[in-house]
Amino acid sequence: MKSFTVELALLSLKMYEMEEKVNYKVVELHRFSTKRHLMVMNAKNRTLKMHICLFAASETVASRSPDLTPMDFFLWGYLKQVYATPPPAL
Repeated sequence: MKSFTVELALLSLKMYEMEEKVNYKVVELHRFSTKRHLMVMNAKNRTLKMHICLFAASETVASRSPDLTPMDFFLWGYLKQVYATPPPAL
C-alpha cells in the first residue's frame, strides 16, 4: 500500500500532500489549506468509507491543449510587436 501512495503523490505533481489513513483511505491535504477546507475534507472522509481523492492540475492539461495554442501564438506575437519599438526618450 505504501508504493501505491507514493505513485499517487507523484501523479499529483507535488501540489498536494498524500497521507494514508488506517482504513485504506488515501486522503490529500493541500499544503496551504484553510480551516474550512480541512473541515470539508474531514466530513467527506467520515461519509465515504473507502475512497481515493486525486485532483489533476489544470495547468498540465491546458498547457498543451490544441484549443489554447492559437491564443499563445497571438499573445506572443502581440507582445513582440508592442516591445519591438523602443519607448521614446524623456
